[in-house]
Amino acid sequence: MDEEDDRGVRLWSGNGLTVWAALDDGELTITGEDLNAQELFGEEVSEYAYGLTVAPEDVPRVLDALDVAEGVGIIDALVLRGADLVKIGEAAWLESIGVEAEFWSRIS
Repeated sequence: MDEEDDRGVRLWSGNGLTVWAALDDGELTITGEDLNAQELFGEEVSEYAYGLTVAPEDVPRVLDALDVAEGVGIIDALVLRGADLVKIGEAAWLESIGVEAEFWSRIS
């Protein structure tokens, strides 16, 4: 498994963007922090942070869509597929598999 910190397990890191995942009481949270976001939504920014929360009842669908070997848990599966999900966009990927995640973001 990849490196852990207080935000969870790191799924991907590069070009100023780091993405983590955590599982707490069955709820999956994917968070990202982009320290290299120079312009976003037409505004100059120094940091963009976001989070996606997947309800416990949708976590099995996420695991199935990650297409990993039987017995691999959701966090390990996300670590294995993290780079692919970041390239697609985590929110877009979740939407493509029919999972509605709660979304938040912060720009500074």
